[in-house]
Amino acid sequence: MAGHWSWSIELHRKLLSDPVRNKAFFNAFQKVIRNDVSVVDVGAGTGFLSFLASKLGAKQCTLFECDEEVSELSRRIAHRNGVERLKFAPHHTTDVPRVRPDQQADVVVSETLGTLALEENLLENMNDAKRFLRPGGLLIPGRLRQFVAPVVGETCQREVDTWSSVGFGLDLELLRRRSLSNAFQKAVPPGELLNGDESSAVEWDTIDFYATNESVRVSRPISWRLPRDTSIHGLCAWWLAELAPGVSLSTSPFAEPTHWQQAYIPLPKPFDGRHGDELCVVLRSDTRRELGVPQFDWSVWLQRGPDPPLVLDRLSSEQLRDDNIEDLD
Repeated sequence: MAGHWSWSIELHRKLLSDPVRNKAFFNAFQKVIRNDVSVVDVGAGTGFLSFLASKLGAKQCTLFECDEEVSELSRRIAHRNGVERLKFAPHHTTDVPRVRPDQQADVVVSETLGTLALEENLLENMNDAKRFLRPGGLLIPGRLRQFVAPVVGETCQREVDTWSSVGFGLDLELLRRRSLSNAFQKAVPPGELLNGDESSAVEWDTIDFYATNESVRVSRPISWRLPRDTSIHGLCAWWLAELAPGVSLSTSPFAEPTHWQQAYIPLPKPFDGRHGDELCVVLRSDTRRELGVPQFDWSVWLQRGPDPPLVLDRLSSEQLRDDNIEDLD
């Protein structure tokens, strides 16, 4: 038996092995799918969500998937499982120049969510996919809320800052600095957030997908007053997606674990804050398709009384694509 490595199938394995994700979308469909309801599935992948909708009685599901190999695999899986009333579209919705009324659906769903929520172009997908929604129809998700909190425990920092342990007399500080300019997918221990509970979180962005949204998202300055002397190691980011009335899906460290986990944003080095210090953060994401690789940027600084602000981190994902590594010197 011959085989070949496929990152795509491994991604779908993680998705389909996530019971929290699967149950949330199934519960949302149970609220809205009837035998007179049609569905458009954007970024359908292996077709799992459309299979659920069809099994719940949807009269037709159109599966847009721009990976032709995955789209064909989805068709074969549907045939093998006797799932009917499916229409396979092996391209992106943006390849459809004009949407006819008979191509519109009662429900448009797109599970193109990432750990940082938007890096798989969910926002751009939904902006375009609304063309396929009939008046009065339902978008899934309909709304997205994004949260951030300071991390005061060192568990995640120890896991990502391993460069000094490589040894062999090598100075890998340049690699260390570049590595720590990333956001990492990690299961952040909830007790290691600033207050050890959900009061640590600040909502930095809210997106209503029924509106037309800009791809560049910038938070207001967010701040926390430190309740005690403590070391700040980084930030934890997560999201909550509203799928249907009364049904949501969250990647919060306080919610049931998902394959997305949380995004851990490390500081270049821990900072010892004092009681009463004000920790300040601005977050920015840019997921315009023409960039090729989405950007997620952040600035972190500390305000201590009347002293000038102390910049703890002003790094961005844009720097990661700068080929001149000597700029980090």
